[in-house]
Amino acid sequence: MSENTSRDSHYRNLPLSPDLNHLKAEAKTLKKQFNAGDSWARNFASFHLAVVLGQLKLADAQSAIARSYGFKNWPRLKAYVEARALSREDRAELLLKLIFESNYALLEDLYSHHKTLSGMNIFVACALGDVETVRSMVEGTPEFETLVGGPRKTQPVTYVAHAPFGIWDHTYPERQREIVKLLLEYGADPNAFVHEKGRGNKGDGRLSALYGCCRRPGNPGLAQILIKAGANPNDGESLYHASELKDTRCLELLFEAGVDKESQEYCIRRALDDENPKAVEIYLKHGTSPNHLDWALFRERSLEIVQLLVNYGADINRPSPADHWLLVGRIKGLTPVRISERNGDSRTVTYFLDRGAVDNRTPIDLLIGACARGERERADEIRRNHRNIAATLTEQDHRNLPAFARSGRLESVQIMLDAGFDIETRTDDLDATALLYASTNGDVSMIELLIRRGARLDVTHKYGGNPLGTAIYSAAYFPNPKADYPHTVERLIDAGLAVTEEHLKFALEHELDEVADVLKSRGAAI
Repeated sequence: MSENTSRDSHYRNLPLSPDLNHLKAEAKTLKKQFNAGDSWARNFASFHLAVVLGQLKLADAQSAIARSYGFKNWPRLKAYVEARALSREDRAELLLKLIFESNYALLEDLYSHHKTLSGMNIFVACALGDVETVRSMVEGTPEFETLVGGPRKTQPVTYVAHAPFGIWDHTYPERQREIVKLLLEYGADPNAFVHEKGRGNKGDGRLSALYGCCRRPGNPGLAQILIKAGANPNDGESLYHASELKDTRCLELLFEAGVDKESQEYCIRRALDDENPKAVEIYLKHGTSPNHLDWALFRERSLEIVQLLVNYGADINRPSPADHWLLVGRIKGLTPVRISERNGDSRTVTYFLDRGAVDNRTPIDLLIGACARGERERADEIRRNHRNIAATLTEQDHRNLPAFARSGRLESVQIMLDAGFDIETRTDDLDATALLYASTNGDVSMIELLIRRGARLDVTHKYGGNPLGTAIYSAAYFPNPKADYPHTVERLIDAGLAVTEEHLKFALEHELDEVADVLKSRGAAI
C-alpha cells in the first residue's frame, strides 16, 4: 500500500473482473498493518470508519475496504462481486430463488439491475414490478390461471407477494399492488403457495402468498388485496409472523378476516416473545384468553404488558399449567408472583401483591430472585437463615442457572454457583448447559467463569453440538452483537476441546475469517 495520505488515495476503482479472494486478502493486510502501527493503514481505516478503538477487527477492515470502493458495507461489495460472475439467465433465476431467503445484500444488488432482467419471463417481470411487461405477457398467455414455474414451481403471484424490494425502492410497493391486482383479475389463485418442507400449517410445507405480506417487514396494503380476493388467513404462518411486526396493520387485517381460536391461543405467545403491547392488545380485544401471564413472565416482558393481561382478566394466582413444552422445565406449577421473584423483577412482584395476589414465595424463590438481581449479601443472608437450602434445590430450581448464563448475567451465575446450584443442569429450547448457552452468545467472561468452576466440556445440546461447534455455528447463523467469537473459540480450544477439519471448513464457507484464523493457529487444516 502507498504512503500517499491524500483523500484521493483512500478511494479506488474495482477492476472489471473483481476477485473476492483478492478483496479478502486486502482486508486481512489492512488489519495486519493497522495493528502493527503502519501510519498509512491507520489513516486509511480512520478515514473510512467513524471510530477505531484499539486493535482493528477483520470485520472493520472489510468495511473500510468496501467503502474505499464506493460500497456502503462489505456485504454489498461481496454481493456485487458474486453477481458480476453470473450470466443474465442465472441472475434472473437467483433473484427468484432469493426472494424466499434472507440474503438481502445479494438480492438488493440483483434488483439494481432490474431493467436488464425484467423481460426474461413473466415470473421475473412480476417479481420486479414491471407492470407494462406483465400486462402484455398476461394478455398473451393462455390458461394463465394454471401457470406455474420459476425455481420454486409456483404461480407468479407468489413471487411478487414475497418480493421485499420495497425496502430499497419506494416506488415498488405501488407497482407490486398493481401487478397483484392484475394477476388476480386474470385468474391467479390468492391462496397460491410454495412448498417448503416442515413449514406451513401442520408442517405441510405450504408458504402462502399472504404469508409473504405478513412476514418481516410487512406489507399490509398487499395483504388487504389478497384477503379481499379470498386468501385464507388460517394458513399456518401468516398470523404467527404478523405477530412479530411492530406495525400491527397486517395482524388487524387477519383478525378482521377471521382467525381460528386455536391459532389465536398459540400465536399470542409469539406476540409475547417480544415487547409488543399493541399486538398483544389486538389479540385480547378479539377474545384471546388473557391467561398467558406465565409465558409473558417466562419471556420477562415489561410491567406494561403484564398489566395489559391482568386488565383483560388474567388470573394473578393461576399456577402455570406449562401447556407448552418450553415452560415445563422452569416454571410449571409456579404462580405469577413466584415467577416474577425468580426473574428478579421486584416491580412486578409488588404489582401483583398490591392487586391482591397471594404471596406464596418460598425461601428458594427469594434466593433465586436475589441471585437474579446480583444481590450477593441478600443471597448470603437467605443461606444463613436456611442452612440446608442447597440440599432442597430441585431440578426446576437448578435450571435457572443456565437460563441466567444464557441472558449474560455473570454476577448472578457467580452467586448461584457459590450457593450450590448445579453447573451442569440443562434448560429451555436447546436443552443445554450454562457453558453451551455461553458459547452460543460468544460470552468469553461467562465461559471463563464456567470453565474455572469446573464445567464439563464434553457436553452437547439436543441437536448434537458441543460448545466449540455451537460457538462457530452461532457466529454464522445467530450472531450475538456483543459476542467475541474468535476469543470464545480460542478459549474453548485451550480448555481442551478438539479442533476438526469440519470446524474449519464451516468457518471458511460462512466467511468467519477471524474464527478460521484461530482454528488454523490451533492446527486445523483442510
